[in-house]
Amino acid sequence: MKNNKFKLAISLFMLLLMPVSMSACDKTNSNGSISNTSEERVITSEVNMTYNHTKTEIKWASEEIKKEQLEKMEIDEETFFNNYDSSKLEVSFFENNKAEVIFSMSINSGVCRVFYTKQNQAITFYDTEEDIEKNNPKTDSGIFSGKFNLSSDYKTLFWIAEMPDILTVTLSCTIK
Repeated sequence: MKNNKFKLAISLFMLLLMPVSMSACDKTNSNGSISNTSEERVITSEVNMTYNHTKTEIKWASEEIKKEQLEKMEIDEETFFNNYDSSKLEVSFFENNKAEVIFSMSINSGVCRVFYTKQNQAITFYDTEEDIEKNNPKTDSGIFSGKFNLSSDYKTLFWIAEMPDILTVTLSCTIK
C-alpha cells in the first residue's frame, strides 16, 4: 500500500513537470526547421512584418474626468474599454516605404495602402510619395490621427491616441 502511494506521488509529480520540460524542447517552425525556444529571432526592421492588435490600455487623467466623460457618453467603463479592445488593427510593412493598414474601430473602418517614414521608432503615414517630400502626413482618418511607435526590438507596434488632460488609449500590436 505504501509503495502504491509512493508510485502515485511520483506519477503526479512527473505529470506536473512534463508541461514545464516540454516548453523548453526544440520545436519545428512553419518552414520545417528546428529551433530551440530559448533562442529568439532578432528582428532588425519592420519591413515584411505584420502587426496585429493584441492588447488595449486606457489611462484616464483622473477618476473625476473618467466619470464625467463616461456620463457624457452615456456608457459605462467596461463598454468604453470593450469598444477599443474589440477594435481590429493590422499593419503590414513592405519594401520601399509602403504599408497596408487594416482597421475597424467603432464606426470607423477601412483598408489603406499608404507610404510611411520611420524616425527613431516613430512611424508616420502618408498618402503619396509626394506627401512624404512635402511632410504632409495622413491624418484624414481617426486611426491616423493617433501616433504609431515601434518598440526598440521591433516586436511591438503601439498606436497611441491622446486627448490631453482627458485620456490616453494605447493599442499594442504584436507580430503576426
